[in-house]
Amino acid sequence: MRTSHLRTIKILFVASLLVGGYAAADELTYTVQSGDRLGSLAQQFNVSVSQIQSWNDLDSDLIRVGQELVIRPGSGGSG
Repeated sequence: MRTSHLRTIKILFVASLLVGGYAAADELTYTVQSGDRLGSLAQQFNVSVSQIQSWNDLDSDLIRVGQELVIRPGSGGSG
């Protein structure tokens, strides 16, 4: 199930690159799955935890299953 979800994210991201707009090409929406943590998502998308928090107006590290997060892959950063 998780592999399928990641494949969907990759397909959506590639499709957004083909569309061409700035926002479409530079961000995606990730739906939180059971077991996800901000730290692991940050590592997976090569961004920092603080960037994910900022993009999504999060005050803490707490995320919940089904929550949609804006991610801007490759924006760099750690922690």
